[in-house]
Amino acid sequence: MKTLVAFDPSLHSTGIAKFHDNELIDTFTLEVSNKYIGLDAVYRMWEEWQKLHEEHWYGCTYDCIVVEVQKYRTHNERSSVPNLLNLASICTMFYCGVSAKERICAYPDQWKSTTPKHISHERIKKKIPEYTKPLNSDELDAVGLGFYALRKLKW
Repeated sequence: MKTLVAFDPSLHSTGIAKFHDNELIDTFTLEVSNKYIGLDAVYRMWEEWQKLHEEHWYGCTYDCIVVEVQKYRTHNERSSVPNLLNLASICTMFYCGVSAKERICAYPDQWKSTTPKHISHERIKKKIPEYTKPLNSDELDAVGLGFYALRKLKW
C-alpha cells in the first residue's frame, strides 16, 4: 500500500490531503490564528502538523509528500517578499520535516495550469464523487496537488 500526503501551505491555513493507493482517504486543514505573524506563525503551523500527525496518523509512513511552492512575481501585489519568505519557511518545514521516501515540489501552474480556482475546484470535485466530507478551498487545492503527484509518480 502506497501513501501520499499533499500539502497546500499558507501562513495561517494549510490544506492537507492523504491518499492510499491512488485513492483519497482523508483531508484536513491546519489553522493558526491571525494574531501570529512571521516565524511565530510558521512555528505554530509546525506544531499543528505535529498534533494532527500524532492524533490521526501516528506510526504512518509516507511513500511520497508533495508540497505546493510559490514563485515570486514582481507584478503580484498580493505577495510581499516577507510573506513569501515566511511561506517558503513553511514549505521547507513540510518538505524537510515530514519523513517520506520521495518528495515533490510543485508550483500552482504545474498542477492546475492557469485554470481559475473555481473551475479547478469543480474538476477536482468531479474526480472524487464518493468523498462526502465537505472540503474548503485549501483542502481542494491539496487534493488537486495530490492528483498531480499521483500522475507524475505513475503508481
